Amino acid sequence: MLATLVRTLPEGREWEYELKLDGYRLQAIKIGEDMRLYSRRGSDFTKKFGKIAKAVSMIPESSFILDGEAVAVDAQGKPSFQMLQNRSSLPPGWSLVYYAFDLLQLNGKDLKDRPLEERRSLLEKVLGNSGVLLSQSLPGTLSQIIAAVKQHGLEGVIAKHLDSKYYAGRRSELWLKHPLKPKQDFIIGGFRMEGRRLELFLVGYFENGKLLFAAKVTLRA
Repeated sequence: MLATLVRTLPEGREWEYELKLDGYRLQAIKIGEDMRLYSRRGSDFTKKFGKIAKAVSMIPESSFILDGEAVAVDAQGKPSFQMLQNRSSLPPGWSLVYYAFDLLQLNGKDLKDRPLEERRSLLEKVLGNSGVLLSQSLPGTLSQIIAAVKQHGLEGVIAKHLDSKYYAGRRSELWLKHPLKPKQDFIIGGFRMEGRRLELFLVGYFENGKLLFAAKVTLRA
Protein backbone atom coordinates (compact mmCIF):
# COMPACT_ATOMS: atom_id res chain seq x y z
CA MET A 1 0.00 0.00 0.00
CA LEU A 2 1.38 3.37 -1.01
CA ALA A 3 0.74 6.87 0.33
CA THR A 4 -0.47 9.81 -1.78
CA LEU A 5 1.76 12.90 -1.98
CA VAL A 6 0.05 16.04 -0.62
CA ARG A 7 0.99 19.66 0.12
CA THR A 8 -0.92 19.75 3.40
CA LEU A 9 -2.02 17.04 5.82
CA PRO A 10 -5.51 16.68 7.31
CA GLU A 11 -6.17 17.17 11.01
CA GLY A 12 -8.59 15.31 13.25
CA ARG A 13 -8.85 12.53 15.80
CA GLU A 14 -9.41 10.01 13.00
CA TRP A 15 -5.82 10.50 11.78
CA GLU A 16 -2.49 9.35 13.18
CA TYR A 17 0.93 10.67 12.17
CA GLU A 18 4.24 8.86 11.73
CA LEU A 19 7.70 9.84 10.56
CA LYS A 20 8.35 9.50 6.84
CA LEU A 21 11.40 7.26 7.07
CA ASP A 22 14.35 7.56 4.71
CA GLY A 23 15.16 3.91 3.96
CA TYR A 24 14.27 0.75 2.04
CA ARG A 25 10.64 -0.37 2.16
CA LEU A 26 10.64 -4.08 3.07
CA GLN A 27 8.00 -6.70 3.81
CA ALA A 28 9.04 -9.39 6.29
CA ILE A 29 7.30 -12.72 5.71
CA LYS A 30 7.62 -15.66 8.09
CA ILE A 31 6.05 -19.09 7.50
CA GLY A 32 7.16 -21.64 10.07
CA GLU A 33 10.96 -21.70 10.12
CA ASP A 34 11.29 -19.80 6.83
CA MET A 35 11.68 -16.01 7.02
CA ARG A 36 12.24 -13.70 4.04
CA LEU A 37 12.60 -9.97 3.41
CA TYR A 38 11.21 -8.63 0.13
CA SER A 39 11.56 -5.23 -1.55
CA ARG A 40 8.70 -3.34 -3.19
CA ARG A 41 9.61 -4.95 -6.51
CA GLY A 42 9.62 -8.43 -5.01
CA SER A 43 13.41 -8.85 -4.78
CA ASP A 44 14.63 -11.12 -1.99
CA PHE A 45 16.70 -8.91 0.34
CA THR A 46 17.09 -11.44 3.17
CA LYS A 47 20.85 -11.82 2.74
CA LYS A 48 21.40 -8.11 2.09
CA PHE A 49 19.80 -7.28 5.44
CA GLY A 50 20.95 -10.24 7.52
CA LYS A 51 20.88 -8.33 10.82
CA ILE A 52 17.27 -7.31 10.25
CA ALA A 53 16.34 -10.84 9.18
CA LYS A 54 17.80 -12.15 12.45
CA ALA A 55 15.75 -9.65 14.50
CA VAL A 56 12.55 -10.53 12.63
CA SER A 57 13.24 -14.22 13.22
CA MET A 58 13.16 -13.55 16.97
CA ILE A 59 9.43 -12.83 16.80
CA PRO A 60 7.88 -16.02 18.26
CA GLU A 61 4.68 -16.12 16.15
CA SER A 62 4.52 -19.04 13.70
CA SER A 63 3.60 -16.92 10.67
CA PHE A 64 3.15 -13.25 9.86
CA ILE A 65 3.63 -10.52 7.28
CA LEU A 66 5.09 -7.20 8.43
CA ASP A 67 5.34 -4.02 6.39
CA GLY A 68 8.10 -1.62 7.32
CA GLU A 69 11.32 0.15 6.48
CA ALA A 70 15.01 -0.66 6.84
CA VAL A 71 16.82 2.43 8.11
CA ALA A 72 20.38 3.39 9.07
CA VAL A 73 20.29 5.59 12.19
CA ASP A 74 22.88 7.47 14.21
CA ALA A 75 23.22 7.40 18.00
CA GLN A 76 20.33 9.88 18.31
CA GLY A 77 18.08 7.79 16.05
CA LYS A 78 18.30 10.14 13.05
CA PRO A 79 18.10 8.25 9.73
CA SER A 80 20.33 8.69 6.68
CA PHE A 81 19.69 7.06 3.32
CA GLN A 82 23.30 7.73 2.30
CA MET A 83 24.52 5.73 5.29
CA LEU A 84 22.03 2.97 4.47
CA GLN A 85 23.64 2.66 1.04
CA ASN A 86 26.96 2.03 2.84
CA ARG A 87 25.45 -0.31 5.43
CA SER A 88 28.27 -2.88 5.11
CA SER A 89 30.73 -0.42 6.67
CA LEU A 90 28.76 1.75 9.06
CA PRO A 91 30.97 3.93 11.30
CA PRO A 92 30.76 3.78 15.11
CA GLY A 93 27.51 5.14 16.48
CA TRP A 94 25.46 4.05 13.47
CA SER A 95 23.20 0.99 13.33
CA LEU A 96 20.85 -0.75 10.93
CA VAL A 97 17.27 -1.15 12.19
CA TYR A 98 13.87 -2.21 10.90
CA TYR A 99 10.83 -0.09 11.73
CA ALA A 100 7.58 -2.04 11.32
CA PHE A 101 4.45 0.01 10.75
CA ASP A 102 1.83 -2.54 9.72
CA LEU A 103 0.78 -6.16 10.26
CA LEU A 104 -0.95 -7.80 7.28
CA GLN A 105 -1.20 -11.40 8.43
CA LEU A 106 -0.80 -13.21 11.72
CA ASN A 107 -0.77 -16.99 12.21
CA GLY A 108 -2.81 -17.63 9.09
CA LYS A 109 -5.34 -14.85 9.69
CA ASP A 110 -5.55 -12.15 7.01
CA LEU A 111 -5.71 -8.73 8.66
CA LYS A 112 -5.75 -6.45 5.60
CA ASP A 113 -9.50 -5.78 5.93
CA ARG A 114 -9.20 -4.86 9.61
CA PRO A 115 -8.89 -1.15 10.52
CA LEU A 116 -5.38 0.26 10.90
CA GLU A 117 -5.94 1.00 14.57
CA GLU A 118 -6.57 -2.70 15.24
CA ARG A 119 -3.63 -3.85 13.13
CA ARG A 120 -1.30 -1.43 14.91
CA SER A 121 -2.42 -2.63 18.34
CA LEU A 122 -1.69 -6.25 17.36
CA LEU A 123 1.63 -5.25 15.79
CA GLU A 124 2.92 -3.69 19.00
CA LYS A 125 2.18 -6.89 20.92
CA VAL A 126 3.72 -9.11 18.23
CA LEU A 127 7.04 -7.21 18.09
CA GLY A 128 7.72 -7.55 21.83
CA ASN A 129 11.46 -7.51 22.55
CA SER A 130 12.50 -8.98 19.20
CA GLY A 131 14.68 -6.04 18.20
CA VAL A 132 12.25 -4.99 15.46
CA LEU A 133 11.14 -1.43 16.22
CA LEU A 134 7.62 -0.06 16.07
CA SER A 135 7.12 3.06 13.97
CA GLN A 136 5.49 5.09 16.71
CA SER A 137 2.56 7.48 16.31
CA LEU A 138 3.81 11.02 16.82
CA PRO A 139 2.32 12.93 19.77
CA GLY A 140 1.04 16.52 19.73
CA THR A 141 -0.90 18.66 17.28
CA LEU A 142 -0.13 18.51 13.57
CA SER A 143 1.58 21.92 13.66
CA GLN A 144 3.75 20.80 16.59
CA ILE A 145 4.67 17.57 14.78
CA ILE A 146 5.64 19.37 11.56
CA ALA A 147 7.69 21.95 13.48
CA ALA A 148 9.57 19.20 15.36
CA VAL A 149 10.27 17.20 12.18
CA LYS A 150 11.59 20.33 10.42
CA GLN A 151 13.72 21.27 13.43
CA HIS A 152 15.46 17.89 13.41
CA GLY A 153 15.92 17.85 9.62
CA LEU A 154 13.88 14.66 9.16
CA GLU A 155 12.33 13.41 5.93
CA GLY A 156 8.65 14.26 6.47
CA VAL A 157 5.35 13.13 7.94
CA ILE A 158 2.90 10.37 6.99
CA ALA A 159 -0.78 10.71 7.93
CA LYS A 160 -2.89 7.53 8.12
CA HIS A 161 -6.62 7.22 8.70
CA LEU A 162 -7.22 5.02 11.74
CA ASP A 163 -10.04 3.13 9.99
CA SER A 164 -8.04 2.46 6.81
CA LYS A 165 -7.84 -1.06 5.43
CA TYR A 166 -4.62 -2.23 3.78
CA TYR A 167 -4.97 -2.00 0.00
CA ALA A 168 -2.03 -4.04 -1.28
CA GLY A 169 -0.37 -2.67 -4.42
CA ARG A 170 -2.50 0.48 -4.45
CA ARG A 171 -1.91 4.16 -3.72
CA SER A 172 -4.54 5.37 -1.29
CA GLU A 173 -5.76 8.76 -0.06
CA LEU A 174 -6.22 7.17 3.36
CA TRP A 175 -2.43 7.26 3.66
CA LEU A 176 -0.88 10.65 2.86
CA LYS A 177 2.77 11.71 2.72
CA HIS A 178 4.13 15.21 3.21
CA PRO A 179 7.91 15.58 2.59
CA LEU A 180 9.62 18.35 4.57
CA LYS A 181 13.30 18.14 3.60
CA PRO A 182 14.57 21.03 1.45
CA LYS A 183 14.72 20.16 -2.25
CA GLN A 184 17.41 20.91 -4.82
CA ASP A 185 17.73 20.25 -8.53
CA PHE A 186 20.65 18.05 -9.59
CA ILE A 187 22.28 17.25 -12.91
CA ILE A 188 23.07 13.67 -13.93
CA GLY A 189 26.75 13.47 -14.79
CA GLY A 190 27.03 9.71 -15.24
CA PHE A 191 25.35 6.38 -14.60
CA ARG A 192 26.14 2.69 -14.20
CA MET A 193 24.25 -0.35 -15.48
CA GLU A 194 24.02 -3.80 -13.92
CA GLY A 195 23.11 -5.98 -16.85
CA ARG A 196 20.02 -4.32 -18.31
CA ARG A 197 19.09 -2.62 -15.04
CA LEU A 198 20.07 0.96 -14.24
CA GLU A 199 21.94 0.72 -10.94
CA LEU A 200 23.08 4.22 -9.99
CA PHE A 201 23.54 7.86 -11.02
CA LEU A 202 26.35 10.31 -10.34
CA VAL A 203 24.77 13.72 -9.74
CA GLY A 204 26.05 17.25 -9.29
CA TYR A 205 24.94 20.87 -9.04
CA PHE A 206 26.07 24.27 -10.27
CA GLU A 207 27.67 26.75 -7.87
CA ASN A 208 29.23 30.00 -9.11
CA GLY A 209 29.18 28.66 -12.64
CA LYS A 210 31.01 25.43 -11.76
CA LEU A 211 29.53 21.93 -11.84
CA LEU A 212 30.29 20.26 -8.50
CA PHE A 213 29.88 16.60 -7.55
CA ALA A 214 27.08 15.99 -5.03
CA ALA A 215 26.45 12.27 -4.54
CA LYS A 216 26.19 8.76 -5.85
CA VAL A 217 22.48 7.85 -6.02
CA THR A 218 21.68 4.14 -5.89
CA LEU A 219 18.27 3.22 -7.30
CA ARG A 220 16.01 1.41 -4.84
CA ALA A 221 14.94 -2.11 -5.70
